Amino acid sequence: MKNLVKNNKHLIGVFIIVIVFIIFKIPHLNLPCFWDEAWAYAPATRMMYNHGLSLLPDAIPVYCSRGHPVLFYFLGAAWMKLFGTSMAVIHSFALFISIMLLIMIYFFCKEFFSSTIGLISVILISVQNFFLAQSCLLLPEILISFWVLICIYAYLKKYRFLYIICAAGMLLTKESTIVLIGSLILWSLIKNIFIKKETNRIKYFFYELFILIIPVLIASTYFIIQKIMYNWFFFPEHLNLISFNSTYFFNTLNSYVSILFIYQGRIILTAILLLTIILKIFFKFGNKLSENEKEIFSIFIIFFVCYLIFSSLNFFSPRYILCLLPLFIISTSYFIYNTFKDKRIFQILSFIITITVCFYFCTQKILTHDHDLGYLNAVEVHKEAVQYCEKEKIYNKKILTHFLMRIDLTNPYSGYLSGQIFNNIVDKMSDDVEFCIFSNMEYSPYFDEIKKKYDLNLIKKFQKNNAWTEIYQNKNNKDLSIK
Repeated sequence: MKNLVKNNKHLIGVFIIVIVFIIFKIPHLNLPCFWDEAWAYAPATRMMYNHGLSLLPDAIPVYCSRGHPVLFYFLGAAWMKLFGTSMAVIHSFALFISIMLLIMIYFFCKEFFSSTIGLISVILISVQNFFLAQSCLLLPEILISFWVLICIYAYLKKYRFLYIICAAGMLLTKESTIVLIGSLILWSLIKNIFIKKETNRIKYFFYELFILIIPVLIASTYFIIQKIMYNWFFFPEHLNLISFNSTYFFNTLNSYVSILFIYQGRIILTAILLLTIILKIFFKFGNKLSENEKEIFSIFIIFFVCYLIFSSLNFFSPRYILCLLPLFIISTSYFIYNTFKDKRIFQILSFIITITVCFYFCTQKILTHDHDLGYLNAVEVHKEAVQYCEKEKIYNKKILTHFLMRIDLTNPYSGYLSGQIFNNIVDKMSDDVEFCIFSNMEYSPYFDEIKKKYDLNLIKKFQKNNAWTEIYQNKNNKDLSIK
C-alpha cells in the first residue's frame, strides 16, 4: 500500500485537487444561466432534449444554434436524458467536461514531460479565475479546450484513429477549431520538408496530410447538409462579423493577448515563463529540450499564433481563446520545473509566488462577464430582481429593459423564473411603459437619457459588489427610442 501511494503520489495529488475543485464549484451549479448560455446554449440544449437527440443541422432552430454544429447541444441533451433537467444537472455537465480537461492536462504532461509537471499544471489551471468562471457554464469552450489537447496528444503519439475521432468531434463542436488542424498541417510541412533529411519525407508528409484532413472530410458532410437545408455552409450573421480592418484587428489582438498573458495575475506567469526561457537559452539552466519537446512547443507556438490571428479577425469575446490557456499553463509549468530542476529553492519560490498570485486573483470577483468569477454577482442581482418582479406580480405590465434581463424575464430555460413568464417586455421607451429595469451588465447611454427625460422613481435596487440592477417606475409622458 505504501509503495502504491508513493508510485502514484502525483495522481493522488490530482485527485485531491479535483475533489477540492468540485467542492468549490458545487454552490454554483444551481445558479441560473448567464449571458450566452442564458439566451442561446441552455435554450438550444433544452430544445434538443425536448425534440429528440439528433446531429442534423435542423435538430434545433438556427436562431438558437447560431449555425454552429450541434454536437455540444447533443451531448448536453443526452446528459439531461440521463440525469434530469434541473439547473444543477445542466451545469454539472459542464463541470464534468472541466474535470475531464484537468485529467487530460495531467496525463498529457505525464506522457510527454513528467507526472510532476502534470500535477503542477493542474494546480495552476485550477486557480485561474478564467477557468473557474467557465468551468460550470453551459458553453462549449471547455469542451473545445479538451478536444484541442487530446488532438495534439493523439497526433504526437501517432494514434491515428483517436485523432480522427476527436478532431471530427472538435470540428462538430465549433467550426473555428479547424485552425488547430491547419496548424498541425503547417507543422507537418515544416517538419517533413524543412527539418527532416530522410529521402521519403515528402511521401510521409502527404501521408500525414491525408490523416490530418480526414476529420475535415467527415465534418464537411454536416456543412453540406446544412447548405442543402438553409442554402449556406456557415451562418451568414457570423460571416458578416469578420473584419479585415487593420485597426479592429490590432485592437482585438491586443485585447486577447492582454487577457491571456496579463490579466487576472497571469502577468506573473508570463514574466516567470520569459525569465526561465532566457535562463535556459543564454545561461544553460536545466536540461536541453529533447526533439520531442521541441515538436510539442513548436505546435503550441504555431497554434497560438494562428488562433490569435483568426480570433482577432472575428467577433471579440474573451472566452473564445480559453483553449489557449491550458497550453500556456503547461508551457509555464514545464519551463519553471525544468529550468530550476537542480535549484530547488528557486523552483519552490517560483511556484509559491505563482500559485499565491493566481489564488489571489481567482478569489477576486471584479468583472460582470463570463470569463471572471464576478459573473456570480451579476447572476445574483438579476435573480433577485426577477424574484422581486414576480413578488409584485407585474407579469402583464409594460417593462423596458436590456437584452439579458429580457431573456431572464421571458425564457423559462434561463433559470430565473419560478413559473409564469413576463409577456410585455420592450426595448423602446414610450408613454405607456410602466417600469424600467437597468443593469450595469449592459448599461447604455440611452438609459441616462431616459432618466433625464422621464420622471423615473427608483423603487428597488439590488447590488452585490460591482454588479447592480435598478428597477424604476415611470411617472412621466414622453417618447424616446432605445437602440
